[in-house]
Amino acid sequence: MAISSKTLEELITGIREIFNSEDINVDLYMSLQNKVYTMFKTDMSWNAEEINASSRFVYMCRRIYAHVIEFLKDYVREKYHIDYTIRSDEEYLANYTEEVYKFKRNSKILEGICAPVHFYWMNSVEKQLKKKPLNMYDIALSIWDNGILHRSFPILNETILNLITMDRSGDTIDKDLLRNGILSYTEQTQGEKTQSDFTISPYKKQFIKQFLKKTMYFYTQLANDNITKYCLRDYVLFVRKRINEERDRMLALCLPVNWNLVEQVDEICEEALIAQKFEYLSKEFMQLLRSGNGKDAEVAYNFFKDFHYNSDAANIFKRCVNSEGYNAIRNCDVKNCGKKPACKYAEVVAEVLNKYNDFVMAHFPIDQDMVRALSNATKKFFNHNIFTVAKCKNPDLINFNEYRCSLEECYELVYLEKVENGE
Repeated sequence: MAISSKTLEELITGIREIFNSEDINVDLYMSLQNKVYTMFKTDMSWNAEEINASSRFVYMCRRIYAHVIEFLKDYVREKYHIDYTIRSDEEYLANYTEEVYKFKRNSKILEGICAPVHFYWMNSVEKQLKKKPLNMYDIALSIWDNGILHRSFPILNETILNLITMDRSGDTIDKDLLRNGILSYTEQTQGEKTQSDFTISPYKKQFIKQFLKKTMYFYTQLANDNITKYCLRDYVLFVRKRINEERDRMLALCLPVNWNLVEQVDEICEEALIAQKFEYLSKEFMQLLRSGNGKDAEVAYNFFKDFHYNSDAANIFKRCVNSEGYNAIRNCDVKNCGKKPACKYAEVVAEVLNKYNDFVMAHFPIDQDMVRALSNATKKFFNHNIFTVAKCKNPDLINFNEYRCSLEECYELVYLEKVENGE
């Protein structure tokens, strides 16, 4: 029970020819598979009752695999040292994707060539020794992983991220190449696994981590470059457009659903373009409200509402009404009102509240958050028992203590007033 060195050499020569060929040579594939099969039918026939027969059989199988594995290591070593004369990120990725595709294809063919080894092992060795057979395709991909992917990953990752940044910046790139390139090194490791096994890939984890970090950096810079370039109305339209474009970009890549990249990128875009800039956006929104620019305020508020910031926008509106009410009380001339200035206070505050009531009725008549914000702002100045809307027909009925409290609060909250005014 022995295999000659010449037989093994002929086998490796044939395998090498397959790996160096651009196309699949079916005749060569069949002849090599038959060669392996013949080894077991002639050279490796054995008697299961013979002492140590199964151990010697394992030795012979491993001898075949050892020669094949040695060839794969040499092949991968040669590929790693090829000078591709790379000129661009796209060219580098195209070269890598092509090479890994060919290697995976030929490794599948190699698995077929070694199928007789697998077959005899399953029917003989596994029953005797309870050992699982080796999977040649998994072995091949493991060799590629250790010989090329492990060392090439940093530059591959940077290449992918550069191409994504180019796409976000408006440059034209090959989207299919980008997707295939991502999958070629994030889900090709230690053999073809099931969908659940993909989640343990260290390359996938590193790629997603760096991709999300790069995404945050890109959109943070984009926000910084454009936040003061546009007015609030144009900025929110710009942000809505960029978020929709990014969502379409991620969907077009068709990456595995269990990566959850679409949702995570949405969150990052919202964080970078809206949440981190919300203090500035709040000041701009308050200026729109004070100026009475209802049309632009509607656009901004609907944007905030779509991204679940409607409560924050309503609170800004409430602060705006309160702030203007405080200013009206502070600037009120009550020298000629005698000892009961309540009527004068009521008039100036009612004027502010009437202004914003008309504003809400014109632009947000059915928005409960804005209506509630106006109602709460009104309660700050009017007796809770007599007001129904901002308009007050009989200022004499207003409790003067309400205004005295408002005045006291007004002067105690000078600092808050400056904050609300953006000073």
